[in-house]
Amino acid sequence: MVRRPLIGASDPGIEGIDRSRPGVKRSAATLLAIVLALATSSCTRPEDAASAEVSLAPVSETFDGGDSGDPEDDDESTDDASTSATTSSATMSTSTTTNSTTIADGASTSTTIDTGPTTSTTTTSTTPRATTTITPDDASDLTLIFDGILPFRFGDRDVAVVPVLTDLLGAPALDELREYPAAEQGVFLDAAGEESFVTRFGRTVCYANGLCVQFGAGAPETLIFTGWRVGDPSSGLTTRDGLTIGSTLDDFEDLITFDPALGCLQVVDGSAAGIDVTLLSADGDFATTTPAPAAISVVEMRAGQLPAPTAGDC
Repeated sequence: MVRRPLIGASDPGIEGIDRSRPGVKRSAATLLAIVLALATSSCTRPEDAASAEVSLAPVSETFDGGDSGDPEDDDESTDDASTSATTSSATMSTSTTTNSTTIADGASTSTTIDTGPTTSTTTTSTTPRATTTITPDDASDLTLIFDGILPFRFGDRDVAVVPVLTDLLGAPALDELREYPAAEQGVFLDAAGEESFVTRFGRTVCYANGLCVQFGAGAPETLIFTGWRVGDPSSGLTTRDGLTIGSTLDDFEDLITFDPALGCLQVVDGSAAGIDVTLLSADGDFATTTPAPAAISVVEMRAGQLPAPTAGDC
């Protein structure tokens, strides 16, 4: 490479300069040291970072403006980066909260760079729920809730629920297995087409206190708890809020909601904490009057998936 003079070759001042003098080399070394110091101070030290995933390689003490000149060193650096990229990919694919990129340099300390949250996917399992191991001592320990009858939940197997309820409530007054062979618009119909259900097979078990529990599945061997209903004032069963058959609206006006315009004569359906309720007016029908809250009582409660008639009364 041909060096070009900073000053014209004919300039008389250039003739007296001795370029091999030590002072010139020392000035150049000093300038290079300052540049290196500034570059080093502007880098973030790994131990000052918040978390440990991405490490910054230390600045080399030898500055030559290019690669190290040692092929083995360069290969090791490339291998480290490749290993780091692989580790980063694995981290992002398994993380449930953050995506992170890891660049390893073989040092014991590292720095994490959080690139943001990952996208999570929620799946719904059709496997029957693991049945509770709690066994109530008395019928009063049962509590009506929108997704079961505590301590049981929808999804529990019928072979786990029915024996416990039978021990508490006595032998069932009804235990019927029905098939709904015809599928139509996402539901199954019985052979007469008069009743529908959400699965091909359904089992209904009713007790003397007016409680009926419903089970369903695609096969009789895999029936799970899908719903319940109760309509007898003597059932003794209540919700967490104390609502029971016979409760009146004036005691639960903040809990029960309904639309009188949807009433069928003296009967209207409503809701209470996710549980469906049927209300009966003893003070005229809902279409022509506004019954007093004390005259409106709960005559049925139900939750979940139950068989339903294909034709209604109103």
